[in-house]
Amino acid sequence: MNSEYERKFLLKSYPFIFTDFSLEHIKQWYISRPEDNISVRIRLYDDGRCYIDFKRGLGVERYEYGFKCPYDDIKGLIYDVPFVEKDRFKLHVDNYLLIIDEFTNGLKLVEIESDDLNFIKNFEPFDWMGEEVTDDIEYTNNWIAYDNRC
Repeated sequence: MNSEYERKFLLKSYPFIFTDFSLEHIKQWYISRPEDNISVRIRLYDDGRCYIDFKRGLGVERYEYGFKCPYDDIKGLIYDVPFVEKDRFKLHVDNYLLIIDEFTNGLKLVEIESDDLNFIKNFEPFDWMGEEVTDDIEYTNNWIAYDNRC
C-alpha cells in the first residue's frame, strides 16, 4: 500500500492556458459508499487503460493500492453503480503534480500531489485557487458520485 499526499481546492479562476498540461478523460465507478472505511473504485481512461483502486483515509495523507485490469473482465461489476466523469489536466512541476479536474456537472477542483509530505503540508495555495476542501468528504470523488453531482 502506498501513501498518497495531496491537498484539494476549489478552482476560483483559470490561471493560464493549458498548453503545457496533458489531458485525459476519465470515468470512475464507486463500488463502495462514501462513508465506508475503504473506497473501492474502477477507473477507465479514454485510451482504454483500466484500474481497480482501493483507498483509505481522508485529508492530506491517504493510503492507496491498485492494479491494472482489462475493462472487459470487470465491466459487469459496474452495472448501475454511481460514477463520476471528468476531464483531467495534469502538469508535473518540480517536486509536485498539479491536477485540475473538470467534472461533467461543471464542478472544478485543483489538487496538489507530492511524495513529500512536508512540501504538501507547507504548500502555499496560488491566488487562483479557491477554498481548500482537502478534509471535506463532500468533495471526494466517491461522495460526488453518490451525490449525483456529475
